[in-house]
Amino acid sequence: MKTDRMKAILGLFILIILSLACGLPGPGFKEKNIQNAYLTSDVNSKKAASVFPADAPIICVIELVDISSDATVTTTWKAVKADGLEKGRVIYQQSSSPGSGTLVRELIVPRPLAVGTYQVDIYFEDVAVRTLDFTVEEGAAPLGFEKADCTVGGWPFTDISVGNVVTDVFDGPSLICNVSGTGEHGGSEVAYISILTLKKDKLEELYLEKQQFIKGDVDRAIEWNALPDLPASSRNEITFIRDDEDGYIYMITFEANVDKCLDGRGYGVEKINDRYLVEIQFMSCELGNAGAYTTALITLQQTALRAIQRVEEANANQK
Repeated sequence: MKTDRMKAILGLFILIILSLACGLPGPGFKEKNIQNAYLTSDVNSKKAASVFPADAPIICVIELVDISSDATVTTTWKAVKADGLEKGRVIYQQSSSPGSGTLVRELIVPRPLAVGTYQVDIYFEDVAVRTLDFTVEEGAAPLGFEKADCTVGGWPFTDISVGNVVTDVFDGPSLICNVSGTGEHGGSEVAYISILTLKKDKLEELYLEKQQFIKGDVDRAIEWNALPDLPASSRNEITFIRDDEDGYIYMITFEANVDKCLDGRGYGVEKINDRYLVEIQFMSCELGNAGAYTTALITLQQTALRAIQRVEEANANQK
């Protein structure tokens, strides 16, 4: 019995030694050290991608937790099946000791990349812990939106972000323009534009979802107006800017008794050129009449359309 037990202990010891020799995770490694890892062309968008144009930036974002400041994290970029590159060829490698937080690693190689499939291996203290696969396709990365696109209509946007991501949902450039605050009457002041380039099937799906969501506001306003004996001064004024299969935009204004001002709340969603999903929002209690609120919302709509027109023309000229 003692002999069998000693053999079992010896076998377990040998297995541990072999595991370490073969590069399996040692006692210091925990899978949770890498909370998330993904590839993208735009860090700010936080949208993962797996297919990239040959001249697009490719960035690996790694979210690290409970990592000591002296632990080494390495990213090794390899060809898998790419034109003119042997399988397994390392095209770029980066190492550092970043500690916990978000680590951003960009593939720095001459463009355009060879068409084909690639992978990036993530190592923690020389132990491979994660592999991300990606594909490079022919073609130039589409020209995208610019921060200046937000200011065309004269809006003082303070929060602007641009992106350019291709996934199974997204299909190119994006733009978000936002400004918010508190008005003199104490109400919320918001002006907002969002433009997303989507795959055609996702465009229809998300458009209907957004449309149904904001349509609820109009339905509630209509129900309120239908209340019996409702004074004219308490009614909601509903103005439609667009109401068809490709767009739903409206402004609702009403007297805010508490803030003693005319409150305006406008929302809209549109499908543009079978590619873009546009959302706009305007809220204020500082304008004097319903027409002024409607004009403000139309200005946001036109700003979004001008941005799309500029990008479409720029990409057409690039071809």
